[in-house]
Amino acid sequence: MTDAEFQAVLEEYSFDLPEDLIARHPPRERDAARLLLVDPVRGEFREESFRNLPNLLQPRDCLVLNRSKVSFRRLHVQRRDRTFEPLFCSMKEGAWRVLVYGAAKLKTGDELRHESGRLFKVIGRDEEFVLLEPDVDWSRESWEDFFERFGRVPIPPYFGREDNEEDRIRYRTIYGQSGESLAAPTAGLHFTQEILDRLALKQIDVAALDLHVGFGTFAPLKPWNFEQHRLHLESFEIDDSCATAIENASRVIAVGTTTARALESVTRRHGKIQKANEDTDLFIFPPDSLKSVQGLITNFHLPSSSLFMLVCAFGGRQLMHRAYQFAIEQRFRFFSYGDAMMILPGI
Repeated sequence: MTDAEFQAVLEEYSFDLPEDLIARHPPRERDAARLLLVDPVRGEFREESFRNLPNLLQPRDCLVLNRSKVSFRRLHVQRRDRTFEPLFCSMKEGAWRVLVYGAAKLKTGDELRHESGRLFKVIGRDEEFVLLEPDVDWSRESWEDFFERFGRVPIPPYFGREDNEEDRIRYRTIYGQSGESLAAPTAGLHFTQEILDRLALKQIDVAALDLHVGFGTFAPLKPWNFEQHRLHLESFEIDDSCATAIENASRVIAVGTTTARALESVTRRHGKIQKANEDTDLFIFPPDSLKSVQGLITNFHLPSSSLFMLVCAFGGRQLMHRAYQFAIEQRFRFFSYGDAMMILPGI
């Protein structure tokens, strides 16, 4: 793929978004989001409230959530002359693979110290990552305890601000369990316990899987993503109870692109949704489509991103551009703390 071809593809998924529509803080209440309903069969859409979600679904529908919890993996570390703030992505042979602004200024052998006393030594590079060797050999659980205590919330850079105490609560779903993700599965941020209770009363099933959001979900796309039809690897797990709930459902509605990606991956690999503990590098973009779900709840995504492309693969590129333009005109809030969309035939 030439650079011109690559830029032409990105342009097909671009749109102009006014800066003041970027939601940089969460709404006062989780379920206060507006909800844009999109019917991909009729090509129609209308506005609703996220609080009204249980009334928009039918008995025997199954919502599938991603219960992976965002890990607070941003740390301020100090070299003798400069402060860096790496995002600790994953371990590789005893070293942390980190993304860090100003990586070119880091040299092999540099020592970076955290205020807790932990010391990290730069030992090399791995593609876009810097490799940091810690001064301790801890288990995964010990590292998560460390990040929970000392880490900063990895809020997106487009917030244009530092994280705060509110983010430690609101940038996590109420049902998150394991702390492995580098970013929140943001479609789930709108759910409250009241909504979950009302869904149960209406006999709408709620199942959960775990997909640990990695670098590939939010990384800028490059030509190789299209040439190889893949993103960076992310791990996911579907247990027996989730697979059974999906099997017994009349309609399966994925909450978030991460959930849809996991369900689509296991379906393509095994021919159906079943118990699985696997990795996926699946990159879904038109003219590809999703066969594993009948509906999708998602937030409004960045232009020319893999997430917006997945939504276009499910709902249709032209319709999604129309829906996004409607959302812009009606001043919906965009991105992680923004409003929501549900794509569901016959809604």
